[in-house]
Amino acid sequence: MNFAPFPTVPVLLLLCLFTSRAATAQSSFDTSFLGRCRVTATIGNESLRPAAVKWGVVFQGENSEVARVWTSSTLPPQSRNEYVLEAEIPALAWSGEVGLDPEYPVPPGIQIVSNKVESTPLKSVWDIPMNTANGPVDGWSAKWIVANESKGLEHYNGIADKSFRYFSREFTVEEKPGQALLLVSADDSAKVWMNGRLIGETAQWQVPKCLDVTSQIQVGKPNLLCIELYNENAYYGLLAELRLVHGSDKGEARVVTDAAWLADIRKPDGWPGRGATQPAIAFASAGGAPWGTLPDPMPAQAGTSRAPMLAPLAQPNFPEARVVTEKNGRPRIQVNGQTAGLVQYLDFQGSDSRVAANLKTSNVQIVQVGLDNFGWQGEGAYDFSEVDRRLRRVLKQHPKAWLIPVIEIGTVTGWWLRKHPEAAALAPPGEPELTAYKGAKGPFPCYVHPLWRQAVEEAYCQLLRHLGSADYGQRIIGVKHSNGISNEWFYWGSQSRQFPDYNPAMLKAYQEWLRKEGAAVREIEEARLPDPQAWRRDKGFFRDPAESSETIRYARFWQEMVADTVDWWAGIAKRESQGRLLVGNYYGYTLHLAEDPHFGQLAGHMAMSKLLRSPNVDIFYAPSDGYVYRKIGEPGGLMVPSGSIALHGKLYASEADFRTHWSMQDVARTKSIAEDVAIFRREFALSFVTGAAPQLLDFSQGYQTMDERLMREIGRFQPIYDKVKDQEVFFDSSELAVITGEEAEVQSLENPPVFGALVSAQRPELFRAGIRHQYFLSSDIANPALRRFRCFLFLNCWKLDDKQREAVEALKSGGRTLIFVYAPGAWDGKCLSADLLSHLTGLPITRLPDGGELRAKWLADGHEFGLSAGKPVPVAFLPGQGDEVLATRPGNAEPMLVRHKFKRWTAVYSAVPHLTPKVLRELAREAGLPIYCETDDASYPSSALFGLHAKTDGTKSITLPGQKRRIYNAVTGETLATDTRRFSFPATAGQTYLFGWD
Repeated sequence: MNFAPFPTVPVLLLLCLFTSRAATAQSSFDTSFLGRCRVTATIGNESLRPAAVKWGVVFQGENSEVARVWTSSTLPPQSRNEYVLEAEIPALAWSGEVGLDPEYPVPPGIQIVSNKVESTPLKSVWDIPMNTANGPVDGWSAKWIVANESKGLEHYNGIADKSFRYFSREFTVEEKPGQALLLVSADDSAKVWMNGRLIGETAQWQVPKCLDVTSQIQVGKPNLLCIELYNENAYYGLLAELRLVHGSDKGEARVVTDAAWLADIRKPDGWPGRGATQPAIAFASAGGAPWGTLPDPMPAQAGTSRAPMLAPLAQPNFPEARVVTEKNGRPRIQVNGQTAGLVQYLDFQGSDSRVAANLKTSNVQIVQVGLDNFGWQGEGAYDFSEVDRRLRRVLKQHPKAWLIPVIEIGTVTGWWLRKHPEAAALAPPGEPELTAYKGAKGPFPCYVHPLWRQAVEEAYCQLLRHLGSADYGQRIIGVKHSNGISNEWFYWGSQSRQFPDYNPAMLKAYQEWLRKEGAAVREIEEARLPDPQAWRRDKGFFRDPAESSETIRYARFWQEMVADTVDWWAGIAKRESQGRLLVGNYYGYTLHLAEDPHFGQLAGHMAMSKLLRSPNVDIFYAPSDGYVYRKIGEPGGLMVPSGSIALHGKLYASEADFRTHWSMQDVARTKSIAEDVAIFRREFALSFVTGAAPQLLDFSQGYQTMDERLMREIGRFQPIYDKVKDQEVFFDSSELAVITGEEAEVQSLENPPVFGALVSAQRPELFRAGIRHQYFLSSDIANPALRRFRCFLFLNCWKLDDKQREAVEALKSGGRTLIFVYAPGAWDGKCLSADLLSHLTGLPITRLPDGGELRAKWLADGHEFGLSAGKPVPVAFLPGQGDEVLATRPGNAEPMLVRHKFKRWTAVYSAVPHLTPKVLRELAREAGLPIYCETDDASYPSSALFGLHAKTDGTKSITLPGQKRRIYNAVTGETLATDTRRFSFPATAGQTYLFGWD
């Protein structure tokens, strides 16, 4: 079972022990994991008389008291004794404080000398008691069970992939049941035996199997049920329920998976005639994490409910949804003329009522609902009962929710590809078959195969027509399409550096693309898919056009092919909904994939400019920071050029898939509720300054939305935004415009350090620089809206066409500053040209014949920056003298970063990538941009809100541009300063601070 595109390691916290740091009257302890606490206090009475005291625990939320739990004790004179108090930790508590009741008279000489707090925390966020908690889900009474692993339950998600587990249960019945039905869901698959006879198999855990075992039941003697589970990767678990129907007068008996079952990690002797030997562990209730709710397969056994083929709808029952640009320049979702909520939630777990309650409390209106089974049952056969169940369930619990079904296209129709293998994606001859995440095997669809497209278009149209005619259709505002590896449109095999796709249909698509590009007839006829070995053979930074022209051209086709497929799917949704539905996709990771030329070339995300121009795509989704800079103290980041998305009137939804302290996945997991809140405030600040809509998700574990404390924090985001939105100016002349390219087609497969340093590694430094900035694609340079900016930073824009070069020339006026890093515009179709670079920058630049180290020393303070020492690159440049030499090569006076002031503009050229925050600040300051913060803490400035995520303890100072204002705490509303442009505040490392002003 696979949820995340990166490896995970869970940890279950079974016991936290907190002791006082000193023998003081009070002792604070963390209550992030809730549960129960047992306080043992040593209280001393130095007086000569007995004394009665009241002592206990005060539970605190973030800024206020949650509850008090007191107990009374009578202290003998001249004594020091231990006293015990036990208490449930309130659901909203962040910490507990042990002490004497200040409102109860304390005689002189009484004090708590020391104390010890033993906390028995909840094992999972699913154990948080809530009044709205569900009972058995959809008729299930069973629990998910796992084997008792030798390394303990905390090792549960770290087991080897492709492994077996063995489960058994012995039971006896006294009379023959009228019917015995066995319901089984096994992650990932299973074989089932009853009394030594194989009776069935399961294939997909998301679709439970119902087996009629009536004839296998033995009366009056033991029955042995044995299940061999096969785990493909990540989590595993078994959910099984034998329902013995004895008639209406005697009811039904059940044998369910629970702690009474036995489980082994190795095949038992005599299996399956003999069962397992060790006690199993009941891991989660039906409907619990990480699997979420499952359908009860019983009703389907009377006959599959198959929907009739639907004709196009004259009037779909969808509301009118669109992305609009507000007065402040920020994109927002509007439904029937009214602006929808800011925050979205991706529901993987079947809308547990506890989650729904928290979403309503936090005013999260937009809920994406995963449809890994969208009702396509067979050729021309549809059953939408599971679709109906999931969507209606959300609305039953959250009636005012706006729904966005998430349609998983490529991974739920293996049955169709097994019938039509000619439409599957193929590896090159002689190479291993293409795989998906963590080596998962196919078959996978070839995106361009006409038979596949025809079949899935028909199936998707049937789904859209069903949704548009359903009673709940009026709550559906969009669809989200997912396909490829980890459902992020990464093409099959690309993550494991396999070369896709050798299906003959891909060659035909390539030849058609060449025809549209104006290639000669002979070129088209002789075109072939590139040899994988030739693809991998190139060295250096760029391919040799003389030897690899076909490879370069094919790489460009590949990017556009994936983008065109995304657009094709989006067009179907727009057509069937008559333009009413929004369409979103995970796509456009141009700031993340550039660091890996292999993945960047083959994944297919480097044609974002096509989708920005498409009228069919409205929303771009991406994980917040690509898992690189998400830890406490780090600045986070973004994977997409958010400025370009807003520039084209589209929405960027930043997926805050952070692992909170409840998570079982150790991917930069936080440690406490305080850290959870800090990291989500950081995400809100980052989303605000980039124009994004924050998106929550739990990867089916509930670790974000089930904790009411965190969801109360999420509920603050909308009011904060509403308060400042009328003062905000989204695209402002005081911002730095950062320009990046999509030049994957000219990247080689070797020596990626420059790409990573220019793009992905530069992201956090910009957030640490204390300056406002927005990312744009080089394809947008000519957009008139960019002329409002007065400072530009050009990064990996290797290849600029004539129109883009003209646009850069037009920017050389109005006192602007253009900062060029490494080699923007230098690609001449054959190599990186110093002449082209000199022409673009206006400065004399020389190409070093043997490359060299890209290191520089900032002359103002001597600090060094650039690529790591000792790692020379094959292509390097050296600028001539400008008006000012700001940085030189370490060890000599060769200029590496220069600035030259022309009459109407200023040029800055850095031969070295990866500029530090200090360098960025100084260049921005000279260009006339305001510097909000001089420290290297992560900062998120805008025209109306400022966020700071502290890297270190200490006093932080913020300077605002323009007139003096009142500054307030954006979370509490408290006024912090009046009539000022500069204020300071004490900060704690790892905490996030939000400020507004008016």
